[in-house]
Amino acid sequence: MPLFFQPARSSRHRIACLALYKVLLRTVSLVPLPSQADDPSLYIPPVKPTKPTQPPLQAIIRNAFRRNSHDVSPRLITSALKNGYKSLSLLSAAADPTSKEYSQILEFLRENKKRVVSLRERKEHLLDLLPNNKPIPGTVPVLVKVSKEDEPPRYIPNPARPSPRPIEQIPNGIRKPPRLDAAGTVPFLRMQKPQSRVIERIVRLKNKKRAENTISLTELHREDDERRIMAEWEDEWDGHLRALLPRGRAGGGGGYVNELDQVVRYLGEELNKEREDMIARAEAMLEIEKAEEEQMIKEDKERVEKGEMTEREVYEMRRSWRRRKKGQEAGRFYHEEERKRRGLPVSKRRYLEGVKRGRFREGDDRREVDDRREVEGDDRREVEGGVEFENRKR
Repeated sequence: MPLFFQPARSSRHRIACLALYKVLLRTVSLVPLPSQADDPSLYIPPVKPTKPTQPPLQAIIRNAFRRNSHDVSPRLITSALKNGYKSLSLLSAAADPTSKEYSQILEFLRENKKRVVSLRERKEHLLDLLPNNKPIPGTVPVLVKVSKEDEPPRYIPNPARPSPRPIEQIPNGIRKPPRLDAAGTVPFLRMQKPQSRVIERIVRLKNKKRAENTISLTELHREDDERRIMAEWEDEWDGHLRALLPRGRAGGGGGYVNELDQVVRYLGEELNKEREDMIARAEAMLEIEKAEEEQMIKEDKERVEKGEMTEREVYEMRRSWRRRKKGQEAGRFYHEEERKRRGLPVSKRRYLEGVKRGRFREGDDRREVDDRREVEGDDRREVEGGVEFENRKR
């Protein structure tokens, strides 16, 4: 609901506030504060070293009036004016250095400096926590670009980052090869789960930028786009004006439609270059994945040959690792082969529909089965740890 009385448009209100502001500044000059050299705890250092240090009381008054200049609520304005007149009485009494009001002002200035300094430190700390595009010190890039500027993009695994990694650099001695993945159209190597927040942010920003360019390119290609229609009108108007000028004085220029076409060509070229670059990155990442996968298979064979583990133990180790990657509870036995072996539908959605209709029991897909036996009839019984349960044939 709009206000019928707006204080900023009232001359009486503005004159009253301006008079209070001037008398406060005039009274502040009568308070004998110690100099900055005598008592530096009263003075707040400026944000920029090039700026001079402001008198503390004058700065507080100016900031208070600047902060309350946009208030329109009568309640807030009345409270601010009352505080201003109370401060005027306090400053008038603080002109005497022996009064208790003078001591209160000194104590307030010291506490105010501590508060301002703590707020600045917190703000700097929050700025340091903001994500940025600067390279993280101490990190080695995974890929290195070897192609020149006028050549198609080509990347290779960074020689400074050995691939595959030596087994000594792996903490638990179990190699977990990275997997080539893509979010939208941006390829990346999934090194761990949960995924690194740095990679997540990079992929999100790249997808967002590419989506914006694609949408702009699609809209500018349309003949009914508002910007293209207005550009055609502007070119038509310029043509009429050039026809009115004397011969030989007509101005040049490519026209607004021509500029739009240049933007369309530029966006198309940038999207194509980005696509070729992502393909080249994906090929180099795939080399890293294949090298790690081959090394993993080689190490597993060596474990079996040396007698450290059996083939079944190696299989269980890899299966348990992949299960943990997908979560301890959710998605444990949702692979296609495991579902087929259990007589369950491959699709998770169809399995849930079967649970609702009574064809399956909830939790059947999460039970491990080692021993099986065939039972005559249409039903099949599966035994696990001495517990029997029955699945009806589909």
